[in-house]
Amino acid sequence: MTTIKSTIEKLKAQKKRHRKATGGAIRLLRKDAGYSLNDLSVRMTEIGQPISPSQLSRIENGDAPVDEDQIISLCSVFGISDDEFREKAKQEPWFVTRRAVIEQHFKEIEKGIRINDGSESAHQELIEDGLYTYVPHIQSMVGADDSSGEVFIDSPLMREFSVRITDDINLVQDKDGEWVFPEDALIGHPGEEIMYVKEGNLIFWFKQPHSSKVEKRNLSKGDCLHYCSEISHGFSAKPESGVAEALFVYSDIRLTPNPVSERERKVTRRRKGNNKTGF
Repeated sequence: MTTIKSTIEKLKAQKKRHRKATGGAIRLLRKDAGYSLNDLSVRMTEIGQPISPSQLSRIENGDAPVDEDQIISLCSVFGISDDEFREKAKQEPWFVTRRAVIEQHFKEIEKGIRINDGSESAHQELIEDGLYTYVPHIQSMVGADDSSGEVFIDSPLMREFSVRITDDINLVQDKDGEWVFPEDALIGHPGEEIMYVKEGNLIFWFKQPHSSKVEKRNLSKGDCLHYCSEISHGFSAKPESGVAEALFVYSDIRLTPNPVSERERKVTRRRKGNNKTGF
């Protein structure tokens, strides 16, 4: 029952996104043509497909569907082909995610109201252990639907997360007595990442290819880090400093041709633990 309900909800959300994308494409074309809602309504009436200005507004806002005959007539008014219109309607508008929404989702995760799902994350184990808390900046977040309706991103390659990182990660000592991040917890995955420290102090731990040494960089509030995420890496809050928070922007590994499964990652981690010369 839960699976069926979840599927229905996903289909409803997909349908809503499609209506918003279609409506946004119509708004763009209307403004490019220099038409007001009333102007477009008049043109549609002239070609035998009357739509009131109020109905056009509802369509553009994604609150009402547009049928095939109306799409054909709109394409005629705008002077474009049906294929050109449908290509524009595939694009998704950008969304603004408000700080208040992010804070609310962090609270819901901490209270167990919202599940912090790390099934698609390279850092799944750290998420499951409660050391990393992820809040995605995506349109499906409740309240995160402040859409321009006019600015489009075709096939986005980047994803954003606000992440809270604790200082509870069990650091280990190397041969020189220095504290380091557990090597078997370091993760590498395709793509690149940008990390901006919003609150607190973070330590960026990494291990270069063919190196046996885990290195670190201390980061403070306002510092920004851009790195290739294929190197083994991890983060911890500075010991005894509490929780730190950062914004992560990364290229979506789900869009790569050969995504690595979590099972393969675990095998790789075990192998790296037995190989002291690097990965």
